[in-house]
Amino acid sequence: LKIDRTFIDTIDTSSDDVPVLDTIITLSQRLGLNVVAEGVSTQHQLRYILSHGVGFVQGFLYARPMEANDFMSWLGKSAQRQNGLLKGENESASGLVAE
Repeated sequence: LKIDRTFIDTIDTSSDDVPVLDTIITLSQRLGLNVVAEGVSTQHQLRYILSHGVGFVQGFLYARPMEANDFMSWLGKSAQRQNGLLKGENESASGLVAE
């Protein structure tokens, strides 16, 4: 189930719609569905989503839309950064969040 960015945006605005987002997440989990949060653009949104058990995230926090060739290059660089973190290098991570 993909959660639309309009619900993700409510996290940063302390909107009355946040309980709707929480209900969508809970219902999806109870039905055994994989959940993707679309449009995550801030660390606050990411922390909220991850703390509520959402395993897949997409949005500008990671990267803007790009062409396929650019994506392959970005993916390779992201993998290199992740490998550096595993080896103990002090570099800021940017990558894909997965279950």
